[in-house]
Amino acid sequence: MKSKYLERFLRLDEDPSLFVVHGSRLIVEVLPKEELVSKGGIVLATQPNDFRSSTEENKHVLAVVLAVGVGYTDETGSLIKSSLVPGNVVLVNPFSLRRYSSFPMLQEYTAQDIAMTSDSEINCSFESIEAYQRATKLLNS
Repeated sequence: MKSKYLERFLRLDEDPSLFVVHGSRLIVEVLPKEELVSKGGIVLATQPNDFRSSTEENKHVLAVVLAVGVGYTDETGSLIKSSLVPGNVVLVNPFSLRRYSSFPMLQEYTAQDIAMTSDSEINCSFESIEAYQRATKLLNS
């Protein structure tokens, strides 16, 4: 699992005035679902819970944070910044994602790969893809 767009978005950090995400919004790259492999090594087409409709159960989506908004102002006037940074892997509800069918500035863009969500919609986060993979390994050993 690897991000297609993270390195490109990190280049925008060289000049912060070029690209600004407003408020508590995040631009994320939705990662493809991992293959489920049986103990015998057979790749399963669907996960067991995928037989239910998506309205019965909220399925999580893994995404890589590409850009973070400047933050929001609370009722006292203080600026509250996000604790997330580009490169973090987040677990988010798919219903909170607004996916882009095209993304301005990107010439080689696969539709629906990049989405916008809000900082408040993030369920949990990992420092990186490698950290997510290590946590997965620990939980499943």
